Amino acid sequence: QQQQQQQPLQPQQQQPPFGRHPTNIPICPHCSATNVATRTSTFPSFETWFLSIGLFFVFWPVFWIPLVVDSAKKTEHICTNCGVVVGTVKPMSDCCVKQRG
Repeated sequence: QQQQQQQPLQPQQQQPPFGRHPTNIPICPHCSATNVATRTSTFPSFETWFLSIGLFFVFWPVFWIPLVVDSAKKTEHICTNCGVVVGTVKPMSDCCVKQRG
């Protein structure tokens, strides 16, 4: 009988919830850098364009609003050390949410 060596499981650190602004993450999942800051890139996604087109048909003077409001766009958090996307915030995911505290 072969005995398999069991390696102790290392607890994986969970990434903090990402918002629309740059944040610090304890460890980058790609380059393993610790206490690294992220930079953000916010841009219109498919959902943003779909919402704009829908508003165009409903009330055309305001169709442009989703294209200028950050909460209607997709935000990517990028590691400043390696340049890899480490987290995303979907469009409209933080719309109408009040933070307590």
